[in-house]
Amino acid sequence: TISAIQSGILLGYVGLVKHLIAEIKKEIASNQIKVIATGGLSSILTPLRIEFDEIDPMLTLNGLKIIGEIVTKSNA
Repeated sequence: TISAIQSGILLGYVGLVKHLIAEIKKEIASNQIKVIATGGLSSILTPLRIEFDEIDPMLTLNGLKIIGEIVTKSNA
């Protein structure tokens, strides 16, 4: 069913993200890594909330806004 496929995709994605976070933390070997979920769909990743230190759906857009403001000021 569609619901089963969606569930499988979500759970597969959860496994992928958990593995990536674990590998990056192992490679960097630091407990001071902050994991931030970004993007509009980050809030639906409930099974991953324990992996994230913060969820900021607007982080990327806010960063682009700041860059745009800096570029605009430097061109003025």
